[in-house]
Amino acid sequence: METSSVKLFLWLVAGLLTAAVAWAVRGTTLPRADFTFVNGTEVKSLDPSIVTGGPEGRMIYGLFEGLVRWHPKTLAPIPGVAQRWDVSEDRRVYTFHLRDDARWSDGSPVKAADFHYAWRRFLDPRTAAQYAFQAWYIKNARRYNSGGRAVRPGDPVEVERNLAPDAINTLRGEVVRGTLIDILDEKGTPLAAVQLDAAADDETLDLADWTFVVEVAGRKERFRRQRARPGAGKCCSTFVKWASTSSRRKRLS
Repeated sequence: METSSVKLFLWLVAGLLTAAVAWAVRGTTLPRADFTFVNGTEVKSLDPSIVTGGPEGRMIYGLFEGLVRWHPKTLAPIPGVAQRWDVSEDRRVYTFHLRDDARWSDGSPVKAADFHYAWRRFLDPRTAAQYAFQAWYIKNARRYNSGGRAVRPGDPVEVERNLAPDAINTLRGEVVRGTLIDILDEKGTPLAAVQLDAAADDETLDLADWTFVVEVAGRKERFRRQRARPGAGKCCSTFVKWASTSSRRKRLS
């Protein structure tokens, strides 16, 4: 008799718990969603320049639109922000014509400068984009992506001066343009071509001890990455001149 009473009590408790859970779930059910998106996991970033995973890619495709899109069945390129594009006879120059009605989420128009900024930031070695090599098809893009390792005496270069420590990270420092005259080692000795070629393949090499001698408006100026020396201005990076890269390879209008 006692055993039956215990069993009855346990069944009663289980029933009450089930009813309570059912009531709680029913009471917190959200209205039916208009659209449900199952992405598998939390995204690590929504920065188009640095994402690498599938979950991030699906979110990026939903938030941003490129110059072109993929046809959902054939995967052929179809208009995106660019309403049309022209390809030169030698297939080396692509000219994209942007839609007049392309807008950002705040209503401001999408301009060619926005794509110019995005490609430049994507290739900037400080962005450390793992997929930057996807843009190496553009003339001189690989050299720009390699920063100071890729420049050689005689190259047209850009030297970006450091910003103030409290500046927002989307700004660029003052850009000085000129012709690279020499690259000096920590002792002030010009580096030979063979040394520069070896440096280009060494991703672990710290360029902080290098001094870049650049001719700017007829006078020689010296720049160093980090540790400044007398007579050398402090800069954050040295690149092959951007005008020799994408602006001559891909045009926007």
